[in-house]
Amino acid sequence: MRARAAAVLGSSGNAAVVPPLIAALGDTDKAVRRQAARALGLLRDARGVAPLKAALADGDVNVRLYAAHALGEI
Repeated sequence: MRARAAAVLGSSGNAAVVPPLIAALGDTDKAVRRQAARALGLLRDARGVAPLKAALADGDVNVRLYAAHALGEI
């Protein structure tokens, strides 16, 4: 459910959702972290750059891939 919420937030186009998405990059659920990274890439907000760079060291390979892709979008 939280992963789906992160995905929906990314589709909103609303920059106000960037801080909660950044916080979601630290979630215990890897699916939430993946969707938060994807959402930040969709929003293309520069505030996501540093947290996404940090996510490149995530323990989950897919989180790292989503973060790298998101950085390319920003």
